[in-house]
Amino acid sequence: MEKRDSVKFFLRFLLVTVITFITVGISVVLSGVASGAGIIIAVILMVINVFFLLLFLVLAIGKLIKHIFDKEKKEFDFMYIVNFLFTLLISGIFLTFYFVIIATALLFLSALFA
Repeated sequence: MEKRDSVKFFLRFLLVTVITFITVGISVVLSGVASGAGIIIAVILMVINVFFLLLFLVLAIGKLIKHIFDKEKKEFDFMYIVNFLFTLLISGIFLTFYFVIIATALLFLSALFA
């Protein structure tokens, strides 16, 4: 039962990663439009996506800690470590990328209204 839970979490995070790739493309296009509304929509999309990435990171940490301290488990499921490391890697890459895009978008936005 536990193994299925860890695999389901992995598949859900893969789906979120695909949605993140799509959101990155949309955000870059909207940021490049150089209109105030496009930049604001891009920043809102990125903030929502950052929320989901951080949520999955916290969930992965929680599931790993819960599995480590579970006294009733018969064997250790390494998929929980894979979930944590994969989530940490993907979240770190996208959060760094989003920080750069948001900073650039806000610079363009400030130049439009200056």
